Amino acid sequence: MDKLSAEGYDTDKDQKRLEIYQEYFPPREQHISLLELGVGAGGSLEMWRDWFINGTIVGIEKDVSRIKLPTTERIFCYIKHQENTRALREVSHLHAPGGWDIIIDDASHRGDLTRISFRGLFGHLKGGGLYIIEDWGTSYMDDPAYDGMPYTGENHLAGMVGFLKELIDNLAQGRISGFQEQSPFERIVFAPGLAIVRKA
Repeated sequence: MDKLSAEGYDTDKDQKRLEIYQEYFPPREQHISLLELGVGAGGSLEMWRDWFINGTIVGIEKDVSRIKLPTTERIFCYIKHQENTRALREVSHLHAPGGWDIIIDDASHRGDLTRISFRGLFGHLKGGGLYIIEDWGTSYMDDPAYDGMPYTGENHLAGMVGFLKELIDNLAQGRISGFQEQSPFERIVFAPGLAIVRKA
């Protein structure tokens, strides 16, 4: 296998997104620890396990009725809410005491909950590790399931886009006169529905 693909796995991750992942992921032979929030039926966990042949793969899903995947070799899945920072901390200490290499948030797609998870987990990410936020485009959807609204160009200081703007402001720290604190981010990469934060 030389190309990351969702073919044959019960996941909705599209090929263009996986090609971006492959560009930024560490080598697949590396011993990595990966945490994914929001795993649906668990198909993406199997995909990550098969791609990272020496990886430890951990999933968090709030809806027990959706999980079809039993705990198997190198895959561990917990029924927790993404905003339960105590539970996230416990899972981190158990499976990644030295820090996560990759964290993927594919859970609520709501800015308020995504912010809580980010703040609770970023300290458990290794230096140089990746924190990936999926489907931030929900901020442009007029859908009560998310925290978006019709886009006017002036109303995105909240929600997922508002949270990502906070991260951009943080990235600027230490690079603009007047800021005293260096940003904890090395870079932030954006693609449609995908933001990749690399820890400094």
